[in-house]
Amino acid sequence: MNTSSLIDHFYTNKTDNIIIAGTTKITISDHYLIYGIKSFPSLKGEGRIIEFRDFKNFREEDFLRDIAWSETYNLESYTDPNRMWYIWKNKFSAIIDKHAPIKTRKIGKKRTP
Repeated sequence: MNTSSLIDHFYTNKTDNIIIAGTTKITISDHYLIYGIKSFPSLKGEGRIIEFRDFKNFREEDFLRDIAWSETYNLESYTDPNRMWYIWKNKFSAIIDKHAPIKTRKIGKKRTP
């Protein structure tokens, strides 16, 4: 038996992305299975950018000396705890940035199908 109908459809507006399309005979009925295989180019994601402290040249003795010489703990003259925290944090950040600077690095590349 040889029949034709418009029951099964396969539409695309990007024919360049279809590698192959066709029909396969299935003996269950007089309809053929239609198929299309789409190409998926390998897309590389941007990855992630992370921040980290670089301890490569960190010397504990120098760090402790700078902490001791700073006026970090001379905060008794302030009465506002928020102001004390702000001053301490800024002084400590400056010292730690000197001895273990923040660096950024791009890691990983995600593959998307």
